[in-house]
Amino acid sequence: MATDVNIYNIFIGHNWEHNEHIHKITEQLDRMNDIDRQFDYLNQADYKKPGYEKLSPEDLRIAYREQIENSDVVLLLTDMFEDAEEWMEYALDCAKDLDIPVLVIRSFNNKQVPARLAENADDVVFYFTEEVMKAIKSYV
Repeated sequence: MATDVNIYNIFIGHNWEHNEHIHKITEQLDRMNDIDRQFDYLNQADYKKPGYEKLSPEDLRIAYREQIENSDVVLLLTDMFEDAEEWMEYALDCAKDLDIPVLVIRSFNNKQVPARLAENADDVVFYFTEEVMKAIKSYV
């Protein structure tokens, strides 16, 4: 018997570099289908867009916004905020402008969620696979 799979278009806030935090959250997203066979996702974030380092700041912003426009939900990781504050805030602004829900994913290393994220996110959840999946499903 075939089951319908819900495919969620997810944008993970980034600073144009694939790093350990993005690797961890994508591993979690990949495991979600093992927990719920009806859950799958497409990663709309293009961390290493070919030639991105040659793009002007304005073209980078346009490319980033286009990635968000194709998404059902935006995930912002508190672990990345310090190193990518400009891009996290831009992702937040774009998502709000496009009426796309924003989920802040809080790790146990970060005791505090940056105020701007906490005030503007639709939800703040811990880095537990089931909790992240439940939040995605409830906001999309």
